Amino acid sequence: MTRAKRFIQASRRAKAGMAGIAFAAAVFSAVAADEFPLRPYYDFVHWFSVGQLDRALDQFADNAVVEAGAACPRQRPCIGKAAIRGGLFPALTRGQLPLPLHDQRFDGRRLRTRSDPVVETAPDGNLVNLRGGYTFEFRAGRIAALRFDLDRSDPSTAAFIARREAASLLSRGP
Repeated sequence: MTRAKRFIQASRRAKAGMAGIAFAAAVFSAVAADEFPLRPYYDFVHWFSVGQLDRALDQFADNAVVEAGAACPRQRPCIGKAAIRGGLFPALTRGQLPLPLHDQRFDGRRLRTRSDPVVETAPDGNLVNLRGGYTFEFRAGRIAALRFDLDRSDPSTAAFIARREAASLLSRGP
């Protein structure tokens, strides 16, 4: 092969590579232009991690509902940004709830994540490590709902839930 032919082939490969890079850049810029439905989740985790709590809170809808931890339980969820800042954020800061980082699965409407083990006090007073995860729901480019659920497929977590439910039934009486 002559030097000229090698140069022409190399030039064509370079142009093809540049076209691929240009295509990828166009796709990324479209994603960066807030067309990425999970952007509020990633921005929430980022801003919370670097201590920018106002920016983290901006990722939630004004009327977002959070059911996570002792401060925002299902029976008394945190509704609205002020309640989320006063309930969810301190629990995350103190490590009572882990940031939702692992095993992310998005179905087009909801993002489900797994969390690091959560330490809870069992009805008998012992501390137990539990598995769980978060479910995020999105609306209009914001987090509309956030729920933490214990993972009943984990044997120790399932046993804890069963003991807690039994203790709750016993405390109510006949």
